[in-house]
Amino acid sequence: MKMKDKKVLVGVITGSADLSHLFSKGIYRIPIEFEPAQDFEIIAFYESSNIFDFKGKIQYYASVKNVEYVSAKEISKEFDIKDPQHKDYLLYSLGKIMKLEEPIINNEKMRISFYYTTLKKIKESSTINQLFNIPAIEEIVKVMLDELNIDYKREYILRINKEKFYRLDFAIFINNRKIDIECDGEKWHSIKAQRQKDRVRDNDLISFDWEVIRLKEKFIINKKSECIELLKRKLSSSCY
Repeated sequence: MKMKDKKVLVGVITGSADLSHLFSKGIYRIPIEFEPAQDFEIIAFYESSNIFDFKGKIQYYASVKNVEYVSAKEISKEFDIKDPQHKDYLLYSLGKIMKLEEPIINNEKMRISFYYTTLKKIKESSTINQLFNIPAIEEIVKVMLDELNIDYKREYILRINKEKFYRLDFAIFINNRKIDIECDGEKWHSIKAQRQKDRVRDNDLISFDWEVIRLKEKFIINKKSECIELLKRKLSSSCY
């Protein structure tokens, strides 16, 4: 197999400890409940904007040399984590950390989880949308809301507690209602791990008296008139 055709797992760097261990020890951890379902030879690392003070991006990747199961206790000691959230982990030993000529930027600030692609695609892409073949559906919904004269806040930060917050695609405040509109890309939000995160997120928002409206990519693109009518109906101040 040629190098350009090698399968790549896009993994998420969840904090400074992960980034430090990536470079100092050449290791990367994945919670066992998110164990990859497909084989891959390379891991590309997405550095989240939630952790680092910049737009999320992919700029490093490395070949996988070995993988082993490790306990939460071992991970807690290795990564200096007091209360690991997960029971067990997969610990990947990596080859030389390589840097892309240009980083792949998350301009749309999409929430990123694990995803499969190829090294060729990694090297050819300049944005996350391009890498995952995702159309800019948020821009389409923005135009719809503008047509309906709906005031909104894009990429609204909602803090749940000191350590947990969410970035809302569109936050809308109508009378006493708080509404979150989410634009769900088909490839991304069809992944089991992401669907699980979406459910947790929606429940958190509902517990804070938010209404959540999820618009699927196909609906936004293929049924624009119906999507506008749905938004008009859902966002009408007379609904409540």
